[in-house]
Amino acid sequence: KIVLLFWASWSDESMSELSAYSAIYPMAFKNNTEYYQISLDKTRSSWINGLSAAAARGVNVCDFKYWDSPAAVEYHVHKLPAVFLLDETGKIIRKGFSASEFSDFLKNNALN
Repeated sequence: KIVLLFWASWSDESMSELSAYSAIYPMAFKNNTEYYQISLDKTRSSWINGLSAAAARGVNVCDFKYWDSPAAVEYHVHKLPAVFLLDETGKIIRKGFSASEFSDFLKNNALN
C-alpha cells in the first residue's frame, strides 16, 4: 500500500501533518505501507528545508511546479495537505485522512 501525501513547506498545516506522518512511519512500514510524498514547493531550498524540519520519511519528490505539478493536477489537489491511500494497483482506497486517523487505522490492523 502507498500513502500519497501532497504537502509544501509554505503550508503550516501540511508541515504539521508531514511531521505527524513521519512519527508513525515505522508502524506504517511494518504494515507493508510506504510513503510517497509530493511537495508543491517552488524551490529546492524550501523543499529540502521542509523535509529536514519535518524529519520526513519515505520517498520524497518535488518538481518545483507549485500548483501546476502534473501529480497535483492528476489527483485534483486544491488544498494542502492532501492524503490518499492507494492499493497495490494504484487504486485510491481512502482519501482525506489525518496522520492520527491513519495511526488508528494501522492500530486496528486494517492493512493486514
